[in-house]
This record gives sequence, C-alpha cells and structure tokens, in this order.
Amino acid sequence: MQSFTTAAEQIVNRTQEECFKIVSNHRFTHNFVFDVKKCTVLEEGETKNGKGTVREVKFKSRLWPSIKERVIFFDPPKHYAYKIISGMPGLEDHLGEWHVEAINENESKVIWTVYFKFKKAHLFYPLRHRFVNRFECIQKDALENLLI
Repeated sequence: MQSFTTAAEQIVNRTQEECFKIVSNHRFTHNFVFDVKKCTVLEEGETKNGKGTVREVKFKSRLWPSIKERVIFFDPPKHYAYKIISGMPGLEDHLGEWHVEAINENESKVIWTVYFKFKKAHLFYPLRHRFVNRFECIQKDALENLLI
C-alpha cells in the first residue's frame, strides 16, 4: 500500500467563524468545491454538520463515484475531520481535515489536508498518482473559490 498527503491553504478576508461556517456546511460544498455536483446530509450528527454526520458527495465527473463520508471530529470554529466510509473501492483509507486559523479579527488561514492510502491489489492502483495530482488541484481551486 502507498500513502499520499495533499494539502492546500488560503488566506481569506473573513473571520474564523465565517470561514468555518462555510467549509463545514456540507449542503453548500458545491458552492466552493466546483467538482462537487451535490452534497447531501444523510444523517445528522451530535450537532448540525457535526461529529457523526454522514454525507453523500456526488461529483460532476462520471469517472468519480458518489462517496459517503462521516465527520469524525468537530471543533468549531477551528477544525473538523472526516473519513470516506463507502464508495471509493480503490482506497484502503482516507482522512480529510479542515483547519481554520484566525490571523486577526477579519482574516483567517484555511487549510484543507487529505491523507490517502491506496489498496495495492486494485485496478485503480496504477492511476493513484494521477488521482492524487487531480485531487490536489481540486483542493487548491476550492480554497481560491473561498475568495469569491
């Protein structure tokens, strides 16, 4: 198995609370992650969008499957983490994290980090580098879209 980490960060002219509210509002993920067609909350967690929330993410590309993710950590307005729980058969493990750091009263640093571990015995394995490179572009674009 081979592991990869991708990350993107962006300085945004919004408060930490505003940034966190945007990146943790699953129903509006498509508003800044333009490769996402729709994100639907299937099951609410302990709090709205919080720990335990299960969401289904549908992508615009027909080559990418719909996936289900569970929020596993939720600490507003600073950090949340999620894991894919189904829909990506070529992955052994996947963890995504959003961090929002206040720089000052009206400026924040948003960081999106994703950890991938691929199954070696899978048809998807030879394409892992291409997938990771594409996903990193999606991350960077999404964070730039927060500026809009």
